[in-house]
Amino acid sequence: MRVHRTLGLIAALAALAFSTARAQTALPPVDPSACQIAPIAMPVEGEEGDLSTPVPKPTPISQESAVPADDATVTAVTEVIGQSIACQNAGDQLSMLAAFSDRWIAQLFSGYDRVFYDEFEQQASLPATPLAASAQVMLISVSDIQIRDDGASIATVVTRAKGVEQTSLLLLIQEEGSWKIDGAEPVS
Repeated sequence: MRVHRTLGLIAALAALAFSTARAQTALPPVDPSACQIAPIAMPVEGEEGDLSTPVPKPTPISQESAVPADDATVTAVTEVIGQSIACQNAGDQLSMLAAFSDRWIAQLFSGYDRVFYDEFEQQASLPATPLAASAQVMLISVSDIQIRDDGASIATVVTRAKGVEQTSLLLLIQEEGSWKIDGAEPVS
């Protein structure tokens, strides 16, 4: 009797472990050779805006009315996040930006952030050079991928760079039939 109970418990735990492992999407590789996304054209420099005012605070990413994403969305969102990091590790800035929405790219080179445009343009004009292994970003996890009622997706992403782990909430939107990163904020 005791053997049957033990075997039953082992079988139940094995089934639970299998279903949990199956429900999780494998993390994509983020080494420089995994950068396979086509680069975008050099972004246009945005308007400077009024730099005499305080730096605007971004609107927090809303998690209201979010429901768990389906398997296809989880796979696609995880892949675009992985491509973004792989291209960053490859030193390919324009391919990394191909994983971002047009709106977020425009925001990155406008207002306060416009001051970095010339430096970015110079860096993007050079051949892509992979980051040193010690400087590369590691993708630790992508979890809690959800869909909001406006169609946007949110995901909790944990990365590690130079020994420091960071958790971020990413906002992704559909653009031209693909998921694109449209915003990010640190999770405390």
